[in-house]
Amino acid sequence: MIKIHDDTKGPPRKAKLFTALDFLLMLLLLGIVTYLVHCRIDVVLTAALENSVTRQSRTVAFGLEQQFEQEMKTQRAWARLLMEEKISLDAYASTSNPGQGKIKGVMTTGGRVVSGDALPDGALRALREQAVRGGVDALGRALDAEFSQAEDATDGAIVRYRKDCGLIFAVPMVLGGQDCLLYECYNDEALRDKFKALSYNGDGTVILLNSMEDWTVIADGLELINTHPKMQPGWDKLGQRYWNEDGSLRGDAGAVYYRCFGQGYFLYYAIVSKPYGLAISGYAPWSSVAVGIDYIYYVMLAASCLLTLLLMVGARYVKKSRESARLQQEKMVADSANQAKSEFLSNMSHEIRTPINAILGMDEMILRESREQNTLEYAGNLRIAADNLLGIVNDILDFSKIEAGKMEIIPVEYELSSVLNDLVNMIQKRAENKGLELVVNADPNLPSVLFGDEIRIKQVVTNILTNAVKYTEKGSVTLAVSQEPQEGDRILLHVSVADTGIGIKEADMTKLFTAFDRIEEKRNRAIEGTGLGMNITQQLLRLMGTKLNVESVYGQGSVFSFTISQQVVNPAPIGDFKESFRRSLAKRETYHEKFTAPEAKILVVDDTPMNLTVVKGLLKQTAIGIDTAESGEVCLHLVRKTVYDLIFLDHRMPGMDGIETLKRLKDLPDSLNAATPVVSLTANAISGAREQYIAAGFDDYLTKPIQGEKLEDLLLKYLPPEKIRPASAENQPEEEAAPATLPAWLSSAEGLDVPAGIKNCGSAEDYLEALRIFAESIASNISEIEGYFRNEDWQNYTVKVHALKSSARIIGAGELSERAKRMEDAGNSGYINEIRDNTPPLLALYQSYEKTLAPLRNDGPPETEKAPIDAAMLAEAFDAMREFAAVFDDDSLQMVMTTLDGYRLPEPEAARYDEIKKALNRLDWESVNALLKK
Repeated sequence: MIKIHDDTKGPPRKAKLFTALDFLLMLLLLGIVTYLVHCRIDVVLTAALENSVTRQSRTVAFGLEQQFEQEMKTQRAWARLLMEEKISLDAYASTSNPGQGKIKGVMTTGGRVVSGDALPDGALRALREQAVRGGVDALGRALDAEFSQAEDATDGAIVRYRKDCGLIFAVPMVLGGQDCLLYECYNDEALRDKFKALSYNGDGTVILLNSMEDWTVIADGLELINTHPKMQPGWDKLGQRYWNEDGSLRGDAGAVYYRCFGQGYFLYYAIVSKPYGLAISGYAPWSSVAVGIDYIYYVMLAASCLLTLLLMVGARYVKKSRESARLQQEKMVADSANQAKSEFLSNMSHEIRTPINAILGMDEMILRESREQNTLEYAGNLRIAADNLLGIVNDILDFSKIEAGKMEIIPVEYELSSVLNDLVNMIQKRAENKGLELVVNADPNLPSVLFGDEIRIKQVVTNILTNAVKYTEKGSVTLAVSQEPQEGDRILLHVSVADTGIGIKEADMTKLFTAFDRIEEKRNRAIEGTGLGMNITQQLLRLMGTKLNVESVYGQGSVFSFTISQQVVNPAPIGDFKESFRRSLAKRETYHEKFTAPEAKILVVDDTPMNLTVVKGLLKQTAIGIDTAESGEVCLHLVRKTVYDLIFLDHRMPGMDGIETLKRLKDLPDSLNAATPVVSLTANAISGAREQYIAAGFDDYLTKPIQGEKLEDLLLKYLPPEKIRPASAENQPEEEAAPATLPAWLSSAEGLDVPAGIKNCGSAEDYLEALRIFAESIASNISEIEGYFRNEDWQNYTVKVHALKSSARIIGAGELSERAKRMEDAGNSGYINEIRDNTPPLLALYQSYEKTLAPLRNDGPPETEKAPIDAAMLAEAFDAMREFAAVFDDDSLQMVMTTLDGYRLPEPEAARYDEIKKALNRLDWESVNALLKK
């Protein structure tokens, strides 16, 4: 036999080795990270420096262009003075200085020198070209393409560079009626002296060029290595960066980083002037460009050393850090699971409680109206089971309270035999279905009334019993309850559950109390469960000052037990358990309403017609006037016409939900119901829901499934006292109505499980009423679902098919309910393609019930037996309906339609009249008025 125990063993022997390995791993990771950071900084820094060089080259080009423009201004001034004959040709020619590499003169366009020194061979040809052509490499070709698109200078000035001539400035002029050129030419040496362009304090080399074939160095901060073969890949890199496939340039300047001769260089280019066909190129060393930035690398090295030192100092804390990280990870996992659980419970609250609401509501009506002992006994057992089911749901929904430390233990007086009865009623059927024997050994001397938290004790035992039945395939489950006296009026209540099931392995004991974890999940995959039961049980017992003990032998069975201190209120013994059970049944009281209020009027808003039926059934004997609405829009329409004493408003509705409806109701101008209390009617019962609804503006909060007693208590709280009358025997019906008889056609109706529908609704009469409600809502519901489907409003689509699933299940339309459930699951999970594929078949099946239930909608005599209506009478009736519809007078319109229902209308007026009735049922006044105007 094994028992749960704590693992208090020390750390493994290899802990130190693991610590050393972790330390080495950290060093390796630190080195990798440092290297990666270094590389990344290098990339970012290089890109920034390339941008800096680009700007520098653009600045140098601009400065050079300004020098050229200044020189051209001087030449234009000489030309103007010569043409105005203010100076002589000899005076201009005297400024020429061939010895210093500067030649000046005037020549005709044909090439004859008029005055001054002659230009070198090929200079005249250079002056006549519009743009440079035929560059031998990528840069030359790109410059050629760029320069060829430029227009000549607007004033006709020419600036050209030729390797064999130098830099030539020329200005067209007319001298003595003949076209001439005034020119000035600088050879390469004079060019460097006159137009020297410094880059990076003289460290950079600057080259003037028209293409890579015609170039000259105008600043030689570095050794001339641009023509070296090892430098060529750098120029190619520049080309790949800035030259397009068609040979054009991507910008007026650019730069790239390139390593050559053991060091780094920045290669660049910049256009000086497109019209003149000139550009500069060059290169500068990394050290000059990056001056003042190198310290970043030293800072990184120092930081890496410091981090390594800190790591070595912190190595002694690695073990503690590992433990802290493990605990933090467990906390993150727990927080994540808690968040997922909270979201799941919030979304599923409405889904779980809605069918319970229908079950308890219909069962309550059976208990109130039936006088057959067998029926009452069955209904009583049904109520106990449903109440216990609801208790389990509520406990699970409160799981977040336990984890948040907000769960309170609330002791009350309770009958021990009643608790045992509830436990047996809930578990016995499940045990019988598996062929198990349920044995209850209750000490006959147990006190009859105790003081403690009955709900929590019942929940704990329920969880243990449920687990025992689930994991036991044959044999028995034994519930044993005994006592041990304590001082004063207290006892120790001993509770144990023994089973002959599969038992628990020692290795799986730690999983037993872990939330969302299941034992031997592969072996027990067919057994339903979430793994929450034992975790909830353990925490509840801890809150009550005790613990759960587990003893198990794998393959033979387990025993779960706990001992809890309880106060004795009535020491009278419970005696024989079976007798006590019969006694508790005998104590059931026949329902009697607490009051009547025939003058009161309330409004109940819920998108599920079955829920409206339950509320009306629960309040039937109070004689309260009840209006119902299936949407927020209809609610707002009704509150504009009628003063209500109380409004019950459902939260989760398609389109306009309850909170939005309440806000718009409060904002109505001159509202008739500004002071009317509004109660939230919802299946959302998770922790904090009440505070949420009160904060939203509701006056109170009533959860589904609705309990008749709580509903009446709420009405007593909010209805005006003057409208409430004490209940008396006179208010009870003297005789019961004869049970409804189902029509014969219903037994063969396709797609309906009639016995299941009657069981769900409680009686044949209620079943027929549910079928009528279902049939009347088919057309409007299909229209709404189709609308949400077309508009891809998946949230409201999901809410609507959720309601269809519930209502179809209640009337016994199993296949329709199952299909709607699949669409609801797809909507909640976001499976849009599944919705698109399966919605049309769902709606087709839904629509088929219009034909199936058509006889229910023909409440009057058959159409063939009705008297035909007179044409004048029909016209007068439609005129009256138009007047009433124009002012939204629903009551008067209904009176006219009631009269028309007694006559046979001609086609197509009959079809139009049917459409008007459908639109009026939806309170679609726009469609009603449009149909009446036809």
